[in-house]
Amino acid sequence: MDPERHRELTGADNKTILDNLDYLFSRGADVVIRLPMIPGMNDRDEDIGALCAFLKEHVGKYRYAEIMPYHTLGTGKDRKLGNEPRYEAKAADEEDKKRWRARFEENGVQVRISE
Repeated sequence: MDPERHRELTGADNKTILDNLDYLFSRGADVVIRLPMIPGMNDRDEDIGALCAFLKEHVGKYRYAEIMPYHTLGTGKDRKLGNEPRYEAKAADEEDKKRWRARFEENGVQVRISE
């Protein structure tokens, strides 16, 4: 949710993403908010707290929020193509998923976790 942190992790701020969400919300679109979670990158307590605040502020404007746990399936393909993977993070495990779910629920936010 922090534009500078988003820029640090992705190379761009999150203004366009948030503007697009506001537009969709204002039009009553059927929105699913998908939240990529990368262990050690964007799953700090303050990151999840900010996401929860945003989700609570917009309850009723989206269908549901879904955590998309990071996996390493694309890193082998990157290397075969001669590219270094952008992230060298570990894949999310069951403990990460439990921790994330608990943290969201502690903040009054229900989430789904994709597999």
